Amino acid sequence: MKFVLKVKSLLSLSFLFFVLFITSCSVGDSDPPATITDLTVDAISRVLDWTAPGDDGNSGRATIYFIRFFDNEEVAAILGVPNLDGVPFIEIEEAVRDNYNDATQIPDFQRPDVAGSPQSFLAPRLDLTGETMFFYSIRTNDEVGNSSQPSNVSDLSTPLESVKYVSSEAGSCIGESIAEGNFNGDQEDDGEFINDYAIGDPCLGKVYIFFGANDLTDNGSTLIDVTAADVTVIGNPEDLFGASLAGIPDFESDIRAQELVIGAPGFDNDRGKTFVIFGSRELPSVIDLSDSSVDRIEVVGENVGDNFGFSVADGDDVTKGSGLFMVGAPFFGSDTGKAYIFRGKGLDQNEEVPATDADAMFTGQAPGDMFGFDLANLGRIRRNSFDEIGVGAPGAGRAYVILGKKNIKSRDLAVDTTNVVILEGSAADSFGISISGDGDIDEDGEETPDVVVGAPDSNMSSGSVFLYSGEDIDTSFEDETSPGFETEFTGISPGDFFGTSVGVMPNLTPEIDKKQRDTAIVLILEVSNADFGVGAPGATNGIVYLFFGRDDFPAVVSASESDINIVGEGGEVDFGIEVQGLGDVNGDNFEDFAAGGSEFMRVVY
Repeated sequence: MKFVLKVKSLLSLSFLFFVLFITSCSVGDSDPPATITDLTVDAISRVLDWTAPGDDGNSGRATIYFIRFFDNEEVAAILGVPNLDGVPFIEIEEAVRDNYNDATQIPDFQRPDVAGSPQSFLAPRLDLTGETMFFYSIRTNDEVGNSSQPSNVSDLSTPLESVKYVSSEAGSCIGESIAEGNFNGDQEDDGEFINDYAIGDPCLGKVYIFFGANDLTDNGSTLIDVTAADVTVIGNPEDLFGASLAGIPDFESDIRAQELVIGAPGFDNDRGKTFVIFGSRELPSVIDLSDSSVDRIEVVGENVGDNFGFSVADGDDVTKGSGLFMVGAPFFGSDTGKAYIFRGKGLDQNEEVPATDADAMFTGQAPGDMFGFDLANLGRIRRNSFDEIGVGAPGAGRAYVILGKKNIKSRDLAVDTTNVVILEGSAADSFGISISGDGDIDEDGEETPDVVVGAPDSNMSSGSVFLYSGEDIDTSFEDETSPGFETEFTGISPGDFFGTSVGVMPNLTPEIDKKQRDTAIVLILEVSNADFGVGAPGATNGIVYLFFGRDDFPAVVSASESDINIVGEGGEVDFGIEVQGLGDVNGDNFEDFAAGGSEFMRVVY
């Protein structure tokens, strides 16, 4: 909802600004801004570039840009042809410029810089299949409403693009952990921010933080060495520092800057440890945790072999408190497993804190369950002001949905499953190895978040993913029953391990609409179904499948019916071992995500 509100507020404020500057300025200036003639676009970053004209011709500072577009079907209709195949671009450009007033306007009215300054604008990802071509032109106005002619035209399709992160350091194993958050606390003019992201390399004991930006490439290159990170956090490789990551809301750092939770499950013979480092608007390029002067929180597991920190997750709103985060120790108690909830605000800094200082602890039901193998914040299923907690237990073939509460209490699930809904699967299928939620996939009319659970060893390890209705889970809290799944999504070939990772993405494909306003047809983005990605790292090179949410999924859906699939490139291995939504990391107001493989991580935008 925040995404849609932002776009609508931009629209309202932009038109208000336009009206105000027209009505508040005196008549007398008859010289319009110069026409932009050097509009270009980079296909990989989707960034439009041009040189700023002036208030009068090419001098001074203009007041506002109007960025508009037609799609290929609209241009074909203008030209009276069935499609644009074979149509010279000069004819397309003439049609776009001559009919500029009928083009769709993007509600992002930039204030131009002084004449001669480089300008840029990130075009929105309006068709992630890449099948539609968009034709952009820009008009410039001065303070009394004098307008330039429409600029030259640049064409652009908007398929999913990606940058690939690798390490030039020997022994690296990036690809299995990534997290998002506004770690540097930056903020745009409209008060919103672009997410940053952190990539873990537990074999080297490092975490690399990259700041979000309109252009994620490295000067045009989509292959980026992690050693070029904006911030490098150094831990101990013997601890598997960086094996798990999560961004959480700020509770200690600069206002707006979020904190980063880092799991180190190999610490002290696999006892495990979890670190919290604090975000800042002035983050250094290197944070070396061997330096005792570096502020941090360190939480230590209970027993040797627990692997405390094997999984971590954002705990925001699962209970009352600031800086909430969750930690899994799936090998606690003969692999029974345990999950912990901490309030970061109340933990001591710069000294080891025992895991038993957690605000709540949940212990699995039986040895071998591996409760806590995966953790997720599932959003507000019960609608009781708190978010629900998802815990995977693949050794038991179960996933648990734990009710978020104001005063959440510790519980041994072997004897007490009050306020817990158990999703039943098969241990032989590794059901519960992955879990995700916090998005309404099935559009059941209530915007209740749904839950997806992976079972990569089902059907000769072709794999499955199960979709559970949030409404059904809500009912199960009342009835104390175990709900059935709505839809089973199935892998294609034995050994694909479809379902190894799952990631729900609420804003990957918002509904795109156009509305006629007083002075223009304006682009409108509305909330639509959440979508989700599934990793199948056992397929050749590995594959990530994207399924767009809808209200009419049949009982069984094959991976071959996915809306989009992204196949690992030649030479890549295990692509899809990790799939994780990142929020918006490039500033186009659309959700982005990451997908990892053996020794690489892709950020897809």
